[in-house]
Amino acid sequence: MVHGISSNRGFVADLYSPISRTVPKRKNRALIAVSVLALAFSLALLFHPVPSKGNDTSSETIAPSPANNSYEFKAYTINHTSTIPSANGTVFFFDLAQLPVNVSSIQFCDFRGDTQYRSIYYAGSGILLNASGSNASITLKEGNGRLIGNVFYHGQRLVVLNGQTRTYINCSNHSVYSGTDLMVQDWRNGSWTPDEGILIEHPNNVTISGARFCLAVYQPVANAEVPEFELLPATMIAFFVIVLARRCH
Repeated sequence: MVHGISSNRGFVADLYSPISRTVPKRKNRALIAVSVLALAFSLALLFHPVPSKGNDTSSETIAPSPANNSYEFKAYTINHTSTIPSANGTVFFFDLAQLPVNVSSIQFCDFRGDTQYRSIYYAGSGILLNASGSNASITLKEGNGRLIGNVFYHGQRLVVLNGQTRTYINCSNHSVYSGTDLMVQDWRNGSWTPDEGILIEHPNNVTISGARFCLAVYQPVANAEVPEFELLPATMIAFFVIVLARRCH
């Protein structure tokens, strides 16, 4: 037998003495939870005292809404509500109540030069047609008969009619409008509106089953106010919760 070496070389079950741990009672946990809630409530009253209702006759001040300080791009679509066949095509009528923007107030200028953030600026337009058939020429007209333009149809399911604006130097100079941009100009000036109809002239081998008028704008938007975060009360509450939680184990 070698001196200095223990004779116990294996696991001896009857020599194992588990360390007893005191399991916190439910009453202790409930007491800790109540203490945390009371602490949070006290801190809330400390940093946000309840106003007195004594002789104070001043009315509550309502914070003003945040001012507009940027522009956002928005695209709106109005669907056709009814159609009537014509001698050489189909007339589509639209419901202007579906459009939340007053077209007469739209500006045809560069919105980036406006620092007042009060006006709505034109961003683009177009007409989408659901079609079927074979190759043919399609003509777009306003309901009053004014010619807008024509495209050659190749049998695709969707026909896109857009617009174009040529503006020189700035918005005070002469601009040339074509396509749906010209229609928006007439709409804005009051000489035509979509509820008066648009005429799609097409031969019998083409069917136009639906139409949507799309209008895109840059409009003012207000940034939402970020609520203030009370750093000190939140930090103190978190600290006490951590300390009490460690004592529970």
